[in-house]
Amino acid sequence: MNIFKTMQRKARKKSSCVIFAIVSINIIIVFLLQTNSSLRRTFENTFRYHLSLHSALDVHQPAGKYRTDQRTSISVDEFRAGGKTGNPLIDGYGRNNLSAPGEMGLAVRPREDEKDEVDKVMAEFHINTLVSDRIPLNRMVPDSRLKGCEDLVYRTEDLPSASVIIPFCINEQVCEDLVYRTEDLPSASVIIPFYDEWPSVLIRTIYSVINRSPRRNLQEILLVDDASTLKELKAPLDHYILREFPHGLVRIKRLQQRRGLTQARLVGSREAIGDVLIFFDSHMEVNIDWLPPLLTEISQDRRVVAMATLDYIQSDTFMYKFNVNYLTRYGWSWNLLFFETFFRRDQVSPDVLGHRK
Repeated sequence: MNIFKTMQRKARKKSSCVIFAIVSINIIIVFLLQTNSSLRRTFENTFRYHLSLHSALDVHQPAGKYRTDQRTSISVDEFRAGGKTGNPLIDGYGRNNLSAPGEMGLAVRPREDEKDEVDKVMAEFHINTLVSDRIPLNRMVPDSRLKGCEDLVYRTEDLPSASVIIPFCINEQVCEDLVYRTEDLPSASVIIPFYDEWPSVLIRTIYSVINRSPRRNLQEILLVDDASTLKELKAPLDHYILREFPHGLVRIKRLQQRRGLTQARLVGSREAIGDVLIFFDSHMEVNIDWLPPLLTEISQDRRVVAMATLDYIQSDTFMYKFNVNYLTRYGWSWNLLFFETFFRRDQVSPDVLGHRK
């Protein structure tokens, strides 16, 4: 009898410990969920802006269940020939609503009551994801080229083989004669490695390349997923690409384990099929006519490594910033450190120097 009572007391004591442990775990879980609720809400609403435009991805469906009504799209060859994609963010680019937040590179300021939430996402992602999700995925940016470059002519019709290639537009008369034969330029594979990049930032990078590149020269955009953990970058991103972009234009190569930026770029270089390889970060927005000048330099000498001028996007407001008429050059030291410097006076035409004053 005493043994039985002792066993009962031990059983009650053991069950009490189990119940206490379960309750403690539940309290911890509830606390964690409450402290991260704002982050979770932001995370789950990543594609809300695009959803409001044309219901690209139904995030209200249970996990693994996605919309099956595919938008009528086209092949990459039809895209290069100038065909309509059925995606208004591509077909309607250039007719953007300029009053939308962040259009033309304007800053977007969060509300005062969002300060705590902004601080959390900035600490977690180092960019203001709240602002990114409010900015159009296909937003336009200001023309940051040197003054006069907007007069450059990029012609695709048949031209004499001795087309004039001049590095800088000096004056209106020179610009009238300046020609880039884009049909003679090589094709480009744009390789974009990413790891847990905020989805709206990554998607905006893709749209900027598609909307501001000559179609005939854009072979593909190759995304290399360096074993990301964000769920929106898995099946939802696959579905988005399949539904919204010309078939074959945007591809994803997924790595099974984290290998780092350099190895991810090397994987992309082996997978790419374009004549020229262009490596991007996953949080970029290209400017107007960014591609033909780079391809022109490479087509003249295949040993050339061409690099465009770098503008800046503010991480907190997504303001597009650049220095007006800023003529610079970049280089690498022998220990592979990147640096910025200036052209020597003998390397720049006097007309160009005078044009910048």
